[in-house]
Amino acid sequence: MLLKLDAPGLPTLEIRRANEEDTEFFYHWWNNGELMSNVGFDTGLDISKENTIKSISSGNLFIVLYGGEPIGEVNYKVRDMYEFGIKLIPAYQNKGLGKTVLSLFFEYLYYIGAKNLVADVLVSNKRAQKLYSSLGFKVVEVKKGGWVDPEGVKRDYLIMVKEYGK
Repeated sequence: MLLKLDAPGLPTLEIRRANEEDTEFFYHWWNNGELMSNVGFDTGLDISKENTIKSISSGNLFIVLYGGEPIGEVNYKVRDMYEFGIKLIPAYQNKGLGKTVLSLFFEYLYYIGAKNLVADVLVSNKRAQKLYSSLGFKVVEVKKGGWVDPEGVKRDYLIMVKEYGK
């Protein structure tokens, strides 16, 4: 287990490194257009189980459990900064869980060496922009038509950055 939050009267929130036993959850989530539409994949990723397992084996993918039930994921990759992503299944969105999950996850990223965090956010994803802003992220760049979705549509996105200590 990586991170755990026990609050009186609420189910336990856990974030742990994903493993091959979690393949079915990720395979289902990543191929679900409703879940993936906020990140630009309106029909899902169309990813195979084999490629799902490869993604899990990267070591940078974590499953979010609430009351022992899988409700989503967080992940990161390191380039110039730590880039991260979060997805919660729709039944658990708009309940404040995303902010709690990210706050815990950011503590972990800071612990392993992150000095700055970066998020690429579609301009159309107002909910994510509001969440990231509430966590101290600032828009540093707008990429007009900077991402082409699987249907060939150019989409605008924001680059949002959080610097620790600021």
